[in-house]
Amino acid sequence: MNSLKFNLITAAATLIAATATASAQSNLIASIPFSFKVNSKTVLTAGDYKVVRPSTNPVVWVFQDRATGKKTMVAMGQQSESRASDPSKLEFKCQANECALMKIQVGNSEAGYELKSPKAAGSEEARTVAVPLTRSAAE
Repeated sequence: MNSLKFNLITAAATLIAATATASAQSNLIASIPFSFKVNSKTVLTAGDYKVVRPSTNPVVWVFQDRATGKKTMVAMGQQSESRASDPSKLEFKCQANECALMKIQVGNSEAGYELKSPKAAGSEEARTVAVPLTRSAAE
């Protein structure tokens, strides 16, 4: 009887872990209305992006242009926590005609990531722009 209980508990734990993993790998979709830097050299154009964190490396994210299919890998810096009530969003630091990705906030108590803030250029004050992320079923 103890063996049966152990097997049932093990099966339940495995199911819960598999569900959590599938949830964490769901696709996030962002409609970004401006071009933006994802690192010091790479600029992505305005458009609709699928944002995915591959399970093989949690600090690497992939931005896939939904129109062209082109994928760009982004290595994020410091991990940031989120509460279950936090909205899923991308945060950008924008100044003049240039925006740079600063944060991926996944929400749902899942870890997000932040990049170091780029140095401000010129005298114009930088502003933070948030773009919502929506969850989508795996494509």
